[in-house]
Amino acid sequence: AQGAVVVDLSGAWRLDPHVPLVVPGINSATLAKHRGIISSPNCTNVGFALALAPLQRAAGLKSVIVVTMQSASGAGRAGSFPRPLAGNVIPQCESFLEDGFTTEEHKLQSETRKILGLPALPVTMTCVRVPVEVGHSAAILVETERDLSPAEAEAALAAQPGVIVHLSTDYPTPLETTGRDECFVGRVRRDPTHSSRLWLWQVADNLRAGAAVNAVRIAEALRTRGK
Repeated sequence: AQGAVVVDLSGAWRLDPHVPLVVPGINSATLAKHRGIISSPNCTNVGFALALAPLQRAAGLKSVIVVTMQSASGAGRAGSFPRPLAGNVIPQCESFLEDGFTTEEHKLQSETRKILGLPALPVTMTCVRVPVEVGHSAAILVETERDLSPAEAEAALAAQPGVIVHLSTDYPTPLETTGRDECFVGRVRRDPTHSSRLWLWQVADNLRAGAAVNAVRIAEALRTRGK
């Protein structure tokens, strides 16, 4: 009300139609529509969107299937889990809804659609909690509107600011990407059952790249725009 501009990292405003949900380098233009609040996405969505947006620009997106492997720190300071996490994997992030999906899975779907500007994009997912301290990973199956070779996909990803690509059979892991500000992508390969589908492996530090750094980049983009 006093004219300040707020970059908000909570989930309160992300799906509000009047509040931009921003990942700089993907949809910075939506900042022009803000009314004083800009929302930063869920920590899983930032790296996920950075991996999808270059493929969207290169060949269009037809559908996305993803299994996320989310670190313990993504659950927040309370760190409460429905089953023991040590030495285990838990196919539940947050609470279940009536359709059998979790609130985290619904956020991944709806926020991805808003960030990419594709409100009807088929995005389906399973979100899994894993015994890793920091770093969310994702195995992503992308179907593009036009065929895209793995080499073309790697080139498109490498041209995206904030993305580092591991070529061919190389891949990133949470341990080596902790403390880094970028989104990492590797193991880009064509699905042998469909010429328009690609598999990707994506990793990002959920505390930095997925949260704090994205918020700072939003503030920097606002400063560049002069508002």
